[in-house]
Amino acid sequence: MSVGKLINFFSSFTKLPIYAEDVRDHIVDLGIQDIIEFRPMDADPSKLLGLFFRYRVSSAPYSPTDNHSIIFYNGNVSPDEQNFICCKELMHVFDDSLKAAVTTEAQLDGLLSYLFKEAPNPSQMSISGILDRAAEYAALAVMFPEDVRDKFVEALSNRTMTEKEIALELGVPEKHVGELLSERWGKMLGMLRAL
Repeated sequence: MSVGKLINFFSSFTKLPIYAEDVRDHIVDLGIQDIIEFRPMDADPSKLLGLFFRYRVSSAPYSPTDNHSIIFYNGNVSPDEQNFICCKELMHVFDDSLKAAVTTEAQLDGLLSYLFKEAPNPSQMSISGILDRAAEYAALAVMFPEDVRDKFVEALSNRTMTEKEIALELGVPEKHVGELLSERWGKMLGMLRAL
């Protein structure tokens, strides 16, 4: 399964916010991972917000393995931030499919132009930095269902809601609301669905 299929699954949800537990349960139901745990950690939020750890467990040599993941999230931030951190870290289950989807320099350049407002020099980027930014945008796409976009664009345009109120209803960081409601977001969504 690709991240695009996960985005499509949540695109018609209208009950907000979308919780990390719902995303996790769908990933497990689809057999992408067998067990995914969320664990809080006590850390300085300026240094570490979340961590994705994946491993395999086998009950005996040469027996089938179970895919386990642990999402460590910073317990010193608000519940909405914790939810977003967990959703973003969950998107790392798709890292291998993302790496497989980007096979040419042109595809990498295209991906970087979507993920970064000012395209960085690819030689200065680490693969983990690129994957982390892709996970952040994939989480936003899952948590901001396409079917509710027009409602929020209209509310902001009519000034019946502020960006802060929209962020609270969606459960996403306020710094992303402007981009989610911009014309650029449609292109970003199309790129993420293709992965």
